[in-house]
Amino acid sequence: MAQYIVGSINKPHAAWSISPKPVIHNSREAAVLEAKRLATGNTDKNFIVLKVEGVAKRVEVEFQEL
Repeated sequence: MAQYIVGSINKPHAAWSISPKPVIHNSREAAVLEAKRLATGNTDKNFIVLKVEGVAKRVEVEFQEL
């Protein structure tokens, strides 16, 4: 299942920003609605919808007795 998050771009400096704990949206439509809601009344930022394609994670080393 696709997942989406909403971020922002500060207009004057073009600095991207994503919350350290973004809301995960399970549909593109939900993320677009959230971006539009955030953009209402906020003129100094553009809001972007990002699709989460995957994750990388560290796997701990395992020791096995022989």
